[in-house]
Amino acid sequence: MVSSTMVSGEASETDDEDEDDEENPGNVKEDEDLANREDENLKEEGDADTDILESELDTNAGKAKRQKTVYKFDSDVSCSEEEAELLSSESKTCESLSIENTNSGKDKKVLILFGSDPNMLSFKDRANWTGAQARSQFRQNFFPRAQTNGMSAGFTQASVHIIPSSAADQFYEFCKMNHAALPLVYRSKPGEVSAPPLAADLDIRTDQSAYGIYENGVCTKTVTDLVDIPFDDFVTFYVGCSSSFELAIQNAGLPVRQLESGRKAPVYQTRVLTVKSGPFSATVGMSLRPMPRNLVERAVQVTATMDKVHGAPVHIGHPSWIGVGDLQNPDFDDKPFIKEGDVCMFWACGVTAALALMNARLPLAISVSQSDIASNFITDLNNEEFNKMDVPKWLESMQTKAVFISEKPVFCSLISDKALELIRQLKTQRKPEVVTPTDEMPDALAKAALRLSHACSVTIVTLNETSTRVGLSVLSTIKSLLSSESKEVILLVPEEKQAEWRNFIDRCVELQLLKKSIAVNNIEARNGSSKDDLLQISRHVLSTMEASTLDDVLPRKFTALIGFNQEGGSVWVESTADQMTSNDVTKTSHSFWPGEVIAAALYILNCCPVHSRYLRKGSGLHQPLHQSKYLMAPKELGTVMSNLEVIFSADEVEDLINKINNSVSNAMSYLNGEA
Repeated sequence: MVSSTMVSGEASETDDEDEDDEENPGNVKEDEDLANREDENLKEEGDADTDILESELDTNAGKAKRQKTVYKFDSDVSCSEEEAELLSSESKTCESLSIENTNSGKDKKVLILFGSDPNMLSFKDRANWTGAQARSQFRQNFFPRAQTNGMSAGFTQASVHIIPSSAADQFYEFCKMNHAALPLVYRSKPGEVSAPPLAADLDIRTDQSAYGIYENGVCTKTVTDLVDIPFDDFVTFYVGCSSSFELAIQNAGLPVRQLESGRKAPVYQTRVLTVKSGPFSATVGMSLRPMPRNLVERAVQVTATMDKVHGAPVHIGHPSWIGVGDLQNPDFDDKPFIKEGDVCMFWACGVTAALALMNARLPLAISVSQSDIASNFITDLNNEEFNKMDVPKWLESMQTKAVFISEKPVFCSLISDKALELIRQLKTQRKPEVVTPTDEMPDALAKAALRLSHACSVTIVTLNETSTRVGLSVLSTIKSLLSSESKEVILLVPEEKQAEWRNFIDRCVELQLLKKSIAVNNIEARNGSSKDDLLQISRHVLSTMEASTLDDVLPRKFTALIGFNQEGGSVWVESTADQMTSNDVTKTSHSFWPGEVIAAALYILNCCPVHSRYLRKGSGLHQPLHQSKYLMAPKELGTVMSNLEVIFSADEVEDLINKINNSVSNAMSYLNGEA
């Protein structure tokens, strides 16, 4: 029974969440305790009385007075709001509660019960509150530090960051350059406590349940109002919050795991860097929402158009790709609830602003509290209407497609439906007598191009001389890969042809056909395989590359390999560990494309705003490079023929020029459609 003076109840036996789950390197498998938690009632463990820590008349400045009684559990129980409601359900006088961490440990919490008030709404009905009602409750301090996830369903939420005006322009630029993490919905004037486009009757100093106070980069305390802080010289930034798209995900028939389990979405501090602006820089914070694999693309499409509340995810797949080593211990909020067959989907998160404030070390700033990052500002705006406002034109004209390009560990990329169709059309441009596809998977060319786009390191293997059709294919591919400043390209050739290829590459740099030189190394001999067997050699090289990435260095690096055969086509070898252990060539998926087709596919990806955003992890700007950075122009082809002793027939030259012109024409039409 719960009374106004003391609580007696049953201690709750919670799931043992401190044990780390053993992750499946593909789809992540949940712990058995987590699997049962969703439908499991709290178990009885005997009576455990609680101690009264304080009972006082709370008189926070500027807010209503009400009786507050604080209780501490004798047992080290991790008390969720749902569990606390069970404990307080018998009390008619206890209509509100709050859960707070103690200083003694992460999982030791206290339960705060507040006496009833005529103006106090039922906390159990918080999902049905309007935005104005929620703000009114916070203004009267009825629910200090309450989490707003699941509150005022259907109303847009925003995280609030309050910056000295002297740094406001730089923070604005920081938001602009890291739009996925910090989609700015309103910037106030200095000293302005209202936000007319977002809410009526607003005073941001009192209308939120919790605020984090940052002094010289340290979150020194959490407060429930800002009335004691001089506000004239501060600018308030309102940033869209992912809580606003969770209802849309549910309405689409998709699961939201943390809501199923009564938890908050886990948030991780990744090793993905933001774009710096002035004193503001950080690694991108990302929130996790696991999704069954067959529903991943639908979840992407539902959120992609919601540009003001983080939009599409910025990473889909194993957490090691973004530098997260321990999925079961997030940096903020609750542990994940993951079911077997789920794929990890990560959205950029507004906590990135708090991380940037810590690095900026401003004398004073206000942001989300480190202990209550889910305590957001609730607007008067309807989610459905808000999410349709200011949608970028390019998002209205296309759909986002999800393409899985690696299985061990899982990695999924994003591309627009238009770009995918253009890459499919590239295969019809090649001359059918030149090469025949072998064991070609659906959209194999698109998958190969996506792998190359994400790769930080690409190795090219060829057994041919420079003065052949293969020489041009290799040259075209190298040119397109070098368009990325950060991509390492290595060429492997037989030892007896190493000098020839080095001279060839140096001459191409001299003639400005390539913007820089690359390493040319010899192929190491391998026992049991023919030196002329390109596929076997490629698989051996790839297995070595794979092994070099399977270490403890995070984030994991994506590598790729291209092999060029005698006919001038490229053979793509699947980079999966299970295929590396087999000597059966038929188990390795591979297809043939000339180097010019690969270059054109990479150029199309360069033009695709959907893929560009995903590749940049939502930071920076979409700035597609000119086709001359990717494709061999007719003039350059003439330079190759006249200076490098590479001779082609008139038909081959015409075919190459047509491929280039068609690729450029298609991609430019694609870009113009989104302009």
